Amino acid sequence: MAKTTKKELIKSHMVIGGRKFSATGKTVIEAILNLKPTVTRLAGSIVISKGKNKRERILNARTMYNIFGAVSGTQKEIAHKNVAILFDKTLFE
Repeated sequence: MAKTTKKELIKSHMVIGGRKFSATGKTVIEAILNLKPTVTRLAGSIVISKGKNKRERILNARTMYNIFGAVSGTQKEIAHKNVAILFDKTLFE
């Protein structure tokens, strides 16, 4: 009988404009993209955690808009890469 292990998901929490959002995902980027904020043109605080590892970063309004707003695919990909670098995704995978 094979023993199955449950892989722990990465949790993300965001506060933007006084509103709180939470989501989970298998990767750092997936956890952030699952947040789906209603306001995208404000600075916000994002916390990523998995087990005992926890990182908090404050992102400026431009970066938040590039991640969640209506921008080109190239700008979104660049923003995703920069955010992954900020959160040091190797700690969570």
